[in-house]
Amino acid sequence: MQENRRVRNQGMSLTELIVAVAVLGIAMTGVFALINLSARYYSHSSREVEVQSELQTAFTMVSNMIVDANVEVKYTASDKTAEITNSTTKYVVKLVGKKLYARIFDPASTAYTGIDQDQNLLADHVDEFAIDTAHYDDGYVVMTMKVTYGSREAEMSKNVFLRNSAAYAGTFTADCTGSSEAEADGKVKYTIKNKGTTIANGKPVDLRFKLNLTGKSVNTVTASSGCSVESYSYNEVTGILTVHCKTSSQWANDGDIAVKVSLKSGSLTTGQINLIGVVCPDATARS
Repeated sequence: MQENRRVRNQGMSLTELIVAVAVLGIAMTGVFALINLSARYYSHSSREVEVQSELQTAFTMVSNMIVDANVEVKYTASDKTAEITNSTTKYVVKLVGKKLYARIFDPASTAYTGIDQDQNLLADHVDEFAIDTAHYDDGYVVMTMKVTYGSREAEMSKNVFLRNSAAYAGTFTADCTGSSEAEADGKVKYTIKNKGTTIANGKPVDLRFKLNLTGKSVNTVTASSGCSVESYSYNEVTGILTVHCKTSSQWANDGDIAVKVSLKSGSLTTGQINLIGVVCPDATARS
């Protein structure tokens, strides 16, 4: 009886111990696999959120610049650079490699040096940045941006409407008339006559007229009398030229402003200088 009790209390055999360790090892392998899978899922989700957040932040910041533009939105595809100008500020947004930079310049600036410095970094991991200005004269542009981080990517393309687009959407008084003539230096001269209320000295004026120049690029716009040109934009798709200037003297009823336009390619021909129409804003309503 005592001998049998000793046999039953001998404990685990080596075989049983090996089997137990093997079972525990299999169980732990499953646990570690589950932990690893969870970590990968968290990392994957975190990276996706980071990509979406970076895209949304950069897109919103550039959109806000465009919304307040009341002078010009210009995009140069060759160097992926946007110039977004209002009456007091010019924002230049430029994609260099996969880094999107933004810097503020004076509206009169033409040289954009130092933009690709770290303190001007707007977003990293940017694969694509473009602004389609074909509908600028309709009051909006189409911006596209794409961000890639590792295997994750996010892309957004939206219409961005200009808050001050009313100045470019045809809400003008019809108190201007215009005529055009070719000049010997390859320019075309537009004489715009005020037929409405006298506009005071120093008042900003938007001159907007459609030229029969579709497919051409306007190179320079100068004013020979009556105003100083602050900026201009020409839409090659619609053929609409908008000149933003300030009157250099009182622009009385029946007074005129002479504006000269030249092209980048070739000299002007008679068929290109037809003045299709001209409209002027109510300058007294502008600040």
